[in-house]
Amino acid sequence: LAQALAEIDGVLKSQGVAGDSVTTLAVDCEVHDVTRVRRASDVRMGGAGGTDMGVGIDAALALKPRPQLLIILTDGETPWPTHAPPVPVLVAILSRITETVPLPTWAIRVDCEPG
Repeated sequence: LAQALAEIDGVLKSQGVAGDSVTTLAVDCEVHDVTRVRRASDVRMGGAGGTDMGVGIDAALALKPRPQLLIILTDGETPWPTHAPPVPVLVAILSRITETVPLPTWAIRVDCEPG
């Protein structure tokens, strides 16, 4: 969780995100919280495992306005939709053993191994 929050801060900072223009969704087998954030400390996490990332992707795509990019922070232990979403999807794998985490071909992969 700490690593995921650090990655969120890194993304927001590197992209010069101003205001609350980033929306986060806390997802396991359902969406627990949707929050517009300025920094990682604004993120409200929820859930208890059993992740189904398809549920989160569908919920994100239903937001108004629809996001231009999805950034997913995950250990990768989830079923993925078989079809590519209509927006780019960057998946940050938060795991020590990243090479064993399979992703769909439509996902842009970033391995975030703890230091």
